[in-house]
Amino acid sequence: MPKVVSEVEKPTEINYYRKSETCWLDYLPSAVLQVVATITFVAVALEDGAINFYTNTGRRAMATVILDSPCSHLEASKHFLLAISATGMVYSWNIRNASALFPPVSILPLLSANTSIDSIQLRPNGSHLILLSSGTAVSYEPSLMSWSRVSEPRWADGSDSWTGRQRGPSSARGVLANMEVSLTEIRGQDGDTSAIRRPQWWNSALTLGHLESRLGAAQLLDSPAEYKQALLLYAKRLADEGFRSKAEELIKELSGPMYYRPGREEKWQPTVLNMNKRDLLKDVLGIFARSKTLAKLGQDYQEILKKANEKDDV
Repeated sequence: MPKVVSEVEKPTEINYYRKSETCWLDYLPSAVLQVVATITFVAVALEDGAINFYTNTGRRAMATVILDSPCSHLEASKHFLLAISATGMVYSWNIRNASALFPPVSILPLLSANTSIDSIQLRPNGSHLILLSSGTAVSYEPSLMSWSRVSEPRWADGSDSWTGRQRGPSSARGVLANMEVSLTEIRGQDGDTSAIRRPQWWNSALTLGHLESRLGAAQLLDSPAEYKQALLLYAKRLADEGFRSKAEELIKELSGPMYYRPGREEKWQPTVLNMNKRDLLKDVLGIFARSKTLAKLGQDYQEILKKANEKDDV
């Protein structure tokens, strides 16, 4: 692991050790603020706003980058790096490809005198999760060119599927479950709103909204197991509430076009997080078919899906 040695009248020295032996070293023109390392690279953030990148053998992994101000947060995972400068600019790179995941973007609009960054997690797929002291989790989505709320306090207040109160080792939980536990801990006793009187459909609406949000978050953060779990909970809730229109819309999203239509442009993706959507649909239809309110809908689509699969096999 890297070790920094610095003296006032000497350049900053950084040493990379493995089993107490020095593998390589370098001398830097500025004091070191932060160092992170993965199995593929080492990143060193300097006081002058620069970040140096090295391979684990000490070679320069990519050009030195210069932030708009010194780095305040630095996170690494596999071959990705996320940096936040002292002025709130967020940067993210794929070190293996020497490319940025998105242009620098400011997180300051999400912060205030009462809201600060509590923690940051960088995922192996390059996506990130930033937990705020307000109990909100956010992530920047390049495809939308905007910040998105991955989770928010109201889900904890009203969703029956909120997992933040669960206990047990964090290693046994997925990224979303760990996030909800962390957000619950951030809010503490101030987050207990159980005594507040709510509208009649409060829990139903917030549970559905929470599960829909969790489905999107699972895709963003590359968590297939939690995606499937949220999907089945969502299907069960739709069946319990008898929301036929929502159920049909979900079925069509997972089934895609059942039959080929000449001239029709196909935009449907048959997989989500490397899982076959129609395989997921079978489980969803099973939940609907066993319910009291959506039994016929589930059974009808089970037959349609069976015929479509038979046609594909011909």
